[in-house]
Amino acid sequence: RGRGGVRRTLYCGGDWTDPVVGRRGRSLVAGKCYLGFSGELGGFGAGSDFVWQAFVGLGWQLMPACNAVLGYRGLGGGRGADGFSFDSVSHGPVAGIEFAF
Repeated sequence: RGRGGVRRTLYCGGDWTDPVVGRRGRSLVAGKCYLGFSGELGGFGAGSDFVWQAFVGLGWQLMPACNAVLGYRGLGGGRGADGFSFDSVSHGPVAGIEFAF
């Protein structure tokens, strides 16, 4: 029970889908090292009111279709529908391996 004896219920379920448009690219720095970037915007009121994602990082080509990447990513979004409100921004460092096929 919550404050004042009022019963509160937390529902953890449901989903939604958003249209998203974006751009990604890379710029050669030296040899096999490159600067990679991407950004997306979406939502447009379809599922979320607004969503976004941005990334910038350094990559190193390990093999023709495999890269190691270190960078920084931020993402956020907001939705207010059907009595449900959600606003979030997350960001932090990223380390990973990319495979192209």
